[in-house]
Amino acid sequence: MLVTLLQVTASVFSQTATITVNKQNATVSDIFDAIEQQTEYKIFYKNDQIDVALLADIQSEKISVREALTHILRGSDNNYTMFDKLIVITPKVAQQQGIVVTGTVTDSFGETLPGVNVLVRGTSIGVITNTNGVYSITVPDRNSVLVFSSVGFSTCEFTVGNQTTIDVVMDEGASELEELVVIGYGTMRRSDLTGSIVSINMAGKEMAANVNLSQALQGYAAGVNVGSGERAGESGSISIRGQSSFSASQEPLIVLDGIIYNGDLTDIDVSDIEKVDILKDASAAAVFGSRSANGVIIITTKRGRSEKPMFNFNMYYGFQDMAPNPRTKVMNADEYAIRLVDYNYYLRDLLPWYRTNPTSDAGRPLRPDITDRELVSRSLRSLEEQENYLAGREINWINKVYGRAPIQNYNLSVSGKTDRTNYFISGSYVKQNGIILGDDFNRFTLRTNFENKITDWFTAGLSMALTRLDYSGYYNNSETVSTDGFYNTAAMNSALRASPLANERDANGNYPIFLAGETMQRHPLINQYVDDVDIANRVFYVISAKIDVPFVQGLNYELNYSNSFYNRKLDNFFPTTTFEGSVYNNYATKNRYEGNEWLVNNIVTYSRIFNEVHSFNATLLYSAEKREGEGNPGEGANLTPGSRMISYGFQNPLLGVHALQMGETQSVRSSAWEESSIAYMARLNYAYDSKYLLTATFRRDGYSGFGKNNKYADFPSISAAWVVSREAFLSDVSWLDQFKVRLSYGVN
Repeated sequence: MLVTLLQVTASVFSQTATITVNKQNATVSDIFDAIEQQTEYKIFYKNDQIDVALLADIQSEKISVREALTHILRGSDNNYTMFDKLIVITPKVAQQQGIVVTGTVTDSFGETLPGVNVLVRGTSIGVITNTNGVYSITVPDRNSVLVFSSVGFSTCEFTVGNQTTIDVVMDEGASELEELVVIGYGTMRRSDLTGSIVSINMAGKEMAANVNLSQALQGYAAGVNVGSGERAGESGSISIRGQSSFSASQEPLIVLDGIIYNGDLTDIDVSDIEKVDILKDASAAAVFGSRSANGVIIITTKRGRSEKPMFNFNMYYGFQDMAPNPRTKVMNADEYAIRLVDYNYYLRDLLPWYRTNPTSDAGRPLRPDITDRELVSRSLRSLEEQENYLAGREINWINKVYGRAPIQNYNLSVSGKTDRTNYFISGSYVKQNGIILGDDFNRFTLRTNFENKITDWFTAGLSMALTRLDYSGYYNNSETVSTDGFYNTAAMNSALRASPLANERDANGNYPIFLAGETMQRHPLINQYVDDVDIANRVFYVISAKIDVPFVQGLNYELNYSNSFYNRKLDNFFPTTTFEGSVYNNYATKNRYEGNEWLVNNIVTYSRIFNEVHSFNATLLYSAEKREGEGNPGEGANLTPGSRMISYGFQNPLLGVHALQMGETQSVRSSAWEESSIAYMARLNYAYDSKYLLTATFRRDGYSGFGKNNKYADFPSISAAWVVSREAFLSDVSWLDQFKVRLSYGVN
């Protein structure tokens, strides 16, 4: 797939606009009006700040906005600031109270870094670098110290002094080892890891054309294979370290902010994600027991990072197109007609001659003259094709089915923090049209993360996410026999078989069901007549409480309760203008899916360092979960309706799926399911002088779906590591950051 992308951010706007002054003796007010009417700028000022009735004394008919403002404010006690599409008139005294410092932040390879926090130490003054790594901040005085920080990089500080431009190169080497990695029911320094875990910082990836997380992960993690979805908005398949089963699902377990998430990656907006940690080996994933056989993807969403409220708006608009593909290369009209000439020549003339067992080419039938269009047209199978061939009319059905499709994404968020409160609120809208006609996707998301430290030892939090997915628009990318006994023909396969000489529309201006009267040539666009509604909703929330036990250093308890509700509506109506509708005299299906899931985690953690060299971290878990629903809202073979109503034989199809009782034949099916599980887990991490590391884990899962006589399963794991680079004989090797030998064993 080829993607052409137009990227827009709220920090970019032309500052070279000009205005035309057609009025003699124009006042300051006239100039302000001209700027707002002739450009996209809006001007803000206090009424007692400037006398707008004064003459502007501008002689030039055409002048730039900057020149006009400079001329107007010359000799006054005011100055102006241009930011995006705003012009703010401020007193010069206010300007003189601060120093503007600008610069660019890059990594050690010269790549610009977006989303870096730039704070004035000891104050609440702060900004974040834009998508090009550029920042601009006003500091109180020349003794101010700027602090630069970002996830995955070392924090660095610079004194302003006499500088007005400070370019910063952030070092990711040392901080990568000190970075906290989410390991499941806790965190650990990267340098202390014994299992195989890869971390991906999502900074900047929200500005790429990624509709879902699986697209954003492509090519960023070794051993993680990410496929592509077949339709707009669909997540691609993900496998970690190859295939783990011949028949069962290969999808990894998703953990969202510490809670097992049974939804789809499409539910989560990429702009809301801070980082992703992937547990790849059995020893790392064993903490999640029976559900971690395919690996674990741990997603951490964003939190507030600045004491000032930070508003961020991201958007992109682009196009998708089909990459050159040999499969979509089809015959044109001449190639198609000549192919039929040769086919008839072989069957009628050449094959009978070969059956006589000739010993020479004497009597061999001559190939018809393909330059004679009248002669060639006689080999075509229908009068319609013959007339179009002689008239020079043809259709490339691939171009009718496929086309350039727009994709757009909008995300608005506000975040911040105080000494006791942290908040992040985000809303997004995605609209993606697939490259196949009729393949449409819309997504709305709303996310809130809120945490408050009520006392020095008690913290409460609430996270909530709402998602609405709309796949409406009939689409099927394969030709399969449905459960109702008729064919659902995909546009792509039909287009590959369609005659380039067939008519697109019949005499009434409608799509015919079959092209040129051929029952094996279904019209590629006929499914545009299907009335399809496919909408899914999910509400997911987590309530958490954390207690740092007083008087017991390093001991804390965490309680998490999560609940998820989902529903999906999938309705189809096939009128008589479609193949299915013509067979059944209008055909309708109404499918409903819904489900509810809750999960409770009780986590006790004890962490201490003794004698400065012995580090212990112990974790105990008790978890209970219940899931119930009607039907399975998945895709393909996993799609099972909780309730399905079928009706056909409509004498009056006006109301379609909204009046199934109008059909002569109706049928109703329903299904439901329920399952529950409990889990116990214990984990011990030990490190001696950060050189010799050991992790031991034991988890016991009980699941209602296990066999009658074997309701529980045990999942032990152990891993060890030797950090060779911390040994004395390597202490003088400056080019080696870390050299670690790991050994692990686990069951999942």
